[in-house]
Amino acid sequence: MFRVMRSNHDHIDEVMVDDAWRAMKRSRRHGQVGLHLLRLLTVKLVDRHSSIPLAWRRVLSRPCSAYALSSLLFCLAGVVEFAQCAACAPASPAGFSAKSGVLEAVLVFQQGILSYWSDVLRVGQVSWAHPLDRLSAVSLTGFQLVKICYLVFHSLAWIEIIWLVGGLLTGLSYKVADYYALLDDDALRYRRTHMLWHVSLPLVFVSHTLARWYLLSEQC
Repeated sequence: MFRVMRSNHDHIDEVMVDDAWRAMKRSRRHGQVGLHLLRLLTVKLVDRHSSIPLAWRRVLSRPCSAYALSSLLFCLAGVVEFAQCAACAPASPAGFSAKSGVLEAVLVFQQGILSYWSDVLRVGQVSWAHPLDRLSAVSLTGFQLVKICYLVFHSLAWIEIIWLVGGLLTGLSYKVADYYALLDDDALRYRRTHMLWHVSLPLVFVSHTLARWYLLSEQC
């Protein structure tokens, strides 16, 4: 009896997810996309409901697809940063010590796990995976802006700043494209843009970490 009640409750929650998604889509006709983006970055952060319609699970929940595995690129980024901090501390930018880099590496690795849990295993369903993934992603992305533009800005070459800021803005543009794909009810476009979001940020930061590690290897 308990299982039946729990199943019905989950079904109601998942219907609410689809209703909320349809409401977001309808709001586009009234020019309120910006308000929904703001909501996704505030009250939606702690909402257990998925931002993705349940019907899209058949497209997004394949555990070994390129889309699914792209989430784990954050784990790769965490491993690379951890290795650089452990093997070549001088390659860490001034203003952000290797010890701080180790903590950041652990959090980035964790982001890969949360992303896979939310975007693949529990996509379209009600789960704690979604608020945990959102909170982690928003805080890490926001911290990168603070880190690049304040903490280590003075110690970076201009080409590094352009590379990092440009890469971050490119990643954010894919995130915005996600929401337009949702509003257009286009699961395949969403899969493509969200995979690019997963690929772009790790690619930018891993390449930067490896470049500094190589160029400053004689100081290690």
